[in-house]
Amino acid sequence: MPNAFDPYYVWLGIPPDEQPADHYRLLGLRTFESNADVIDHAADRQMTHLRSFSTGERAESAQRLLNEVSAARICLHDGEAKTKYDAQLRAATAAAATPAPKTTPPARPVARAIPIETASPKSPLPASERPPVIHGATSARRSKQSSPAVIAIVVGGIVVLAGLLILRAINSDATVADNSKDGTTKRGPDKSTAPSKPNEPPTTPTTPPQPSPPTDPRPLPPDNPQPPKDPPTKIPPQPADPQPDKQPTPKPIPEPKPDPADPKDPPPVDPDAPFESLLDPKIPNSPPPTPANRLAVPDESAHAAKTKEIRDLFAKEFADTRPQEIWDFGRKLLTLARETAGDPSGRYATLTLAIDRAAKIGDSETSIAAAEEIARQFEVDRLTVVGEALIATTRGGVPLAARVTATRHADQWTRTLFAADRLDLARRLAEEWTKLAAQTRDATAIADARTYKDRIAAAQQTWPDVVKATETLQATPDDGPANATVGRYLAFIKGDWPRGLDHLVKSDDAELKPLAQADRAAKEDPNASVDVADRWAELAKSAAKAETQQIAAHAVDRYASSLATATGLTKKRALDGIHDLQLEHGVWLDILATVAPQRDKVVGDWITTSDDDVSGAIGGGTGSLNTIVEPHSSYEFTTAFTRLGPSGDIYYFMPVGDRACVIALSGHANSVSWIDAIDGHRATKENPTVVRPPGIASDVRHTLHATVRITGSTVQLLVRLDGRDYMGFRGNLKRVARHKRFDDQSNPSRLGIGVYQTQVLFHSLKYRAIR
Repeated sequence: MPNAFDPYYVWLGIPPDEQPADHYRLLGLRTFESNADVIDHAADRQMTHLRSFSTGERAESAQRLLNEVSAARICLHDGEAKTKYDAQLRAATAAAATPAPKTTPPARPVARAIPIETASPKSPLPASERPPVIHGATSARRSKQSSPAVIAIVVGGIVVLAGLLILRAINSDATVADNSKDGTTKRGPDKSTAPSKPNEPPTTPTTPPQPSPPTDPRPLPPDNPQPPKDPPTKIPPQPADPQPDKQPTPKPIPEPKPDPADPKDPPPVDPDAPFESLLDPKIPNSPPPTPANRLAVPDESAHAAKTKEIRDLFAKEFADTRPQEIWDFGRKLLTLARETAGDPSGRYATLTLAIDRAAKIGDSETSIAAAEEIARQFEVDRLTVVGEALIATTRGGVPLAARVTATRHADQWTRTLFAADRLDLARRLAEEWTKLAAQTRDATAIADARTYKDRIAAAQQTWPDVVKATETLQATPDDGPANATVGRYLAFIKGDWPRGLDHLVKSDDAELKPLAQADRAAKEDPNASVDVADRWAELAKSAAKAETQQIAAHAVDRYASSLATATGLTKKRALDGIHDLQLEHGVWLDILATVAPQRDKVVGDWITTSDDDVSGAIGGGTGSLNTIVEPHSSYEFTTAFTRLGPSGDIYYFMPVGDRACVIALSGHANSVSWIDAIDGHRATKENPTVVRPPGIASDVRHTLHATVRITGSTVQLLVRLDGRDYMGFRGNLKRVARHKRFDDQSNPSRLGIGVYQTQVLFHSLKYRAIR
């Protein structure tokens, strides 16, 4: 059909000769882009555009492309999957660039063919061999969305790629045969011409190599596309919800690689580096390496002149005091700065004015984006620029609609600055974080902010001694007192237990040294782990106030590490120990760190991604998973999730005393949420908890906080979504029930998660007992 509609070309500008498009081309990114924020914004931009076609005669094509963009985003966000995908893409590029025999016409390079095992959401690979992304059908209606044309394109791409690889193998064998004539044998390509290694992490001080095929000279998109108009809640990796301050502990699932974009008390990037690296650390969530030719910051007079010029040029916009107009103009300035070429002073002044506009309306997204752009283009300290911009933004007065996002950014950057020992800047931002948290009325965020203020104050008091001890260890690595000082700082103040224990085992502290040695020796022995946890819990009772929280949190981790294999009295000791420490010190238990999908699943297929997120690949559309938590009485949990599929249901299975209920989110085609059930009623007008739109948006990260408080025969249930009260119930405990349809989907005495006809990525799930 000569005029067949091509959605890739018409909607995304990908001509037929560049199809099938690889993940980067699909998102409009330069090949091998490694900045998580850039990937996020690009995916948001493409999905926002495609959603405008989701109704009408092209709806099926739009949904198919939305699914492909979502799959591309998931793959490029996952470190291990991205590395594998990039390696396959480089291999395809190298194969396409290999000259063919003279008798064979040269084939067009297939530099962007999509490896089927990564791109397809229905990979037949077993769970142990799958890339750490979401796989599996979500419902019958989704499986029908692939058109014959797309299938033909993909199959054609595979055939071409296979042919090229065969030709390359033939050329290689010919080379071996030719070399053997002189008595030598040469196998494979010469190392000097071999494809480059997969991308280095973002903190690597060299620019990731880019393939340079002889054809396909496409213009590259901007490094950081314009943020969407509304303040988004972004896909992983991003910190959001309240997170316990702890380091990972051994767990029954394979040890994941650290996510460089997760700012919760991150350990130094290199676990074998000496402690003095803290004085000049590699910061998590950093952008790709900046070019060596970053520009000098314009002098004060040039900056003032250019600022005046821009203000005069946009006098009307600067005079407008309407909040929405200020918001829009700040983002317009950010876009204008990115488009400004050949005028460094103009670009710098436009970016600083974008921060100024964002600060007036509390737009933390634009403020951070502009500060990151300054750090990439000019010779400035990234942490200082972003920290100062965020402090100015939070002080400018944040409207209600933006407070949740601004609070999350203040949380993220306080943790990042603290991890880098930028203590003064971290303290100032923590003060603003505390004020913002109070405005959101989120008790968990308030408690976290106050805890960080105390920890930063303790770190500032201890820091001079730590610096001296570090200097001592450079000359005498086994110095006992110096190791004790450094070990206490890392473990008890920073929460960096792996490094802290390294120093404590070499300290001269009569109490801490044997305890650290026992901690290291316990490993996976549940009895030994519980014994060590008991000793840490006892130490928490007599520790200094600033150290108590981290010691108690580590004790909870040690208890939790035993639960996968502990039985009988050992398991009860661990559960009781966690409960008591949570009541006494308010520490959280990271439930996802204790989950093993194949062991804990009840229905459906579940996997754990490389950054410790749990994802459900739901065959037939339904799945549920138990956790180890069996609440004694009152408790709370906080969780972050992203629904990746269509408008299906998301469930949290909640024990309530000797009964149980379910939080059901966005059921009935995304039209209603409710607590299942009250007085036997489900999503009906008789159920007082029913909440109608707004529902749960797909491909958007949400946070949920639930509290179950039992007083005698009365129960109070409160659910907050994205920092706002969402639904709740207060009444007799006997009024709470769970529908019989869930009887075979979860253990009613355990906290659990579940989905129905969709896919969900659960980024976090934290639990603690409360009084």
